Amino acid sequence: MKKRDSDITGIILAAGKSSRMGKIKQLLPFRGNSILGHVINNCLKSSLRQIIVVLGYRARQIQQAVNFHGVKVVVNKDCCQGLSSSLRVGLSYISDSCDGVLFVLGDQPLVDESVIDALIKGFYESHAPIIVPYYRGRRGNPVFIGRSLFHQLEMNLKADMGARPLLKKFNKQIKEINIMKASVNFDVDTIDDYNKLLSFENAGSSDNLLV
Repeated sequence: MKKRDSDITGIILAAGKSSRMGKIKQLLPFRGNSILGHVINNCLKSSLRQIIVVLGYRARQIQQAVNFHGVKVVVNKDCCQGLSSSLRVGLSYISDSCDGVLFVLGDQPLVDESVIDALIKGFYESHAPIIVPYYRGRRGNPVFIGRSLFHQLEMNLKADMGARPLLKKFNKQIKEINIMKASVNFDVDTIDDYNKLLSFENAGSSDNLLV
């Protein structure tokens, strides 16, 4: 699927304080880039029509270090209020015509364009209002929310829970997409996670990540 064939917006959530990491994890080196830079590149290679990056903590420092060419950068000044505040900020910048939004975590550099495109394809084939990836029976990220549920999403955004209340409320309308990549269940929250990321990278494989 090419960009012109879809009208899906990707919102990359990268506003967190990296409190468990002790460093600005968005800027940690990965594959000759940074973690966030790699997430952005994965999105740019996908069929997403529009890409919005939500920054917050240390936004200026991140903006100076990461290449944001081809994406729109917005800053969540209330990022200390939790993940839901970043979702709300990102949603305020989407196109009026987009069919839905894919919420991409800024600390999942192994979620490549093939995963993103599989979720987008899943929406256009099923027209389900919620699309989620599963790896070996475990739900992961990114999560897709269709336009029909935008109002409900905004009503159910609470603190640091993100879209979870919406997924619980509309669980019978969720379309599960089986993804044969452990990357959908692997994010970089701690220094141990980062070391694991680098160890699997050095081994030349990430498909067998122990998550």
